Amino acid sequence: MQKRLGTVLLEAMFLDMMEISARFTVRTKTTKMPCEVRSKKRSCFGCLYLQRKGLSSYCNWFYKHKFQKMKQIPEDILKKGCDKREPSVESVEDSTGIIQSIINRFDGELI
Repeated sequence: MQKRLGTVLLEAMFLDMMEISARFTVRTKTTKMPCEVRSKKRSCFGCLYLQRKGLSSYCNWFYKHKFQKMKQIPEDILKKGCDKREPSVESVEDSTGIIQSIINRFDGELI
């Protein structure tokens, strides 16, 4: 009698664990896992070294690394960026896919 009672209790615990596991599996299959989103564009607007003074834009890289005055950034370089660019935001987690679709649709950049 005691063996049978112990077996019944173990089976009940095992079935409860299976039900919890099945619920967890269903929930994780319906939930999207977060993915890492990166910018397509690499302009100066997303750079750490960009300094804005009024309508002018200056690059702070020369001051930090070469100990020179900040240099004004020409408009064509401002829009396409340079090789010294360090992004202010490297990437973000996106579990819904909304940020990725906005970046793709509007050719966007993380700033």
